[in-house]
Amino acid sequence: MCLVLILLTGTAAHAQFTIDHQVTIRPIRISDGTTTRGPSSDSSLRTAFGDAANKIWAQAGLDIYFLPLETVTSSTFNNVTSGTGINSISSLSSAGGLGQSTDIHVINLWFVNQINSSANILGVTLQSIPTDGTFTLTQNGIVIANIALTRNGGKSASDTIAHEIGHSLGLNHTAFGALGQLNLMSSTTYPPRGMPDIYPDGGEYDQLTQAQISQVRSVSFFVRPVTPFKYPPEIPILSNSQFSIVSGFRFTDTHAGEACTVEVSNDLKIWTSYFVYPPAVGGFEFLDPSSTNLSMRFYRVRIP
Repeated sequence: MCLVLILLTGTAAHAQFTIDHQVTIRPIRISDGTTTRGPSSDSSLRTAFGDAANKIWAQAGLDIYFLPLETVTSSTFNNVTSGTGINSISSLSSAGGLGQSTDIHVINLWFVNQINSSANILGVTLQSIPTDGTFTLTQNGIVIANIALTRNGGKSASDTIAHEIGHSLGLNHTAFGALGQLNLMSSTTYPPRGMPDIYPDGGEYDQLTQAQISQVRSVSFFVRPVTPFKYPPEIPILSNSQFSIVSGFRFTDTHAGEACTVEVSNDLKIWTSYFVYPPAVGGFEFLDPSSTNLSMRFYRVRIP
């Protein structure tokens, strides 16, 4: 007899957005030789604010893609100013050898200790911000102060970075309907308490107006087209599970439109890919004839 358990992996969607453009970010940590600012790893980069930034910008059809973290040592730019001087943000952007991407279409993002020696400035962008919908590249760069990673229980960073990305794409604090505390670009906005509070869920924080969405999608210098996909992905809907001592275990997946991978395990610890199904309009039917020879096997369906 074969005991089978199906595990579903995915995210139940309140609303789905079609993602068809991408903004690429080069994250760079500044170290003074003793202390390094910013997330400690690519994984913490993603969980600290990457996931939230993607949820925020999904309403504009944008994927925020973070390149691997770079770390550079510079006592000069551990603390920066928004004015002029050797440690100005403008100098940081124009100086060489500080982790910048060689691709001019990638937005550079530096993590520093402080901006203007202030505990209240969370982030600054170098891109000039028009009010008439035009876009002309001035200087490429976003700077995030360490306080953004610790304030509000560590929940400010995703909101701050998403906000500064908006500035880099031509949005400001008042144009294109950026008024009200629920708007991402409002100067009086409050950061969400976590992923469940980001639009369209919970408190619906970090909303974008249609005018803001039209503006950022027009900035082809930083916003590049990608093969469309859904965010969040559909959760697999499995049904008609059956086991036969002759043919094995089978089930039907009736969700559509996303590629799926069926993974198997004999102990719920080590999972291996069994079969990859391409996107299908009507879902797919899965059959595992080898299960007839096993006392136990577990299955899960993953959507990349």
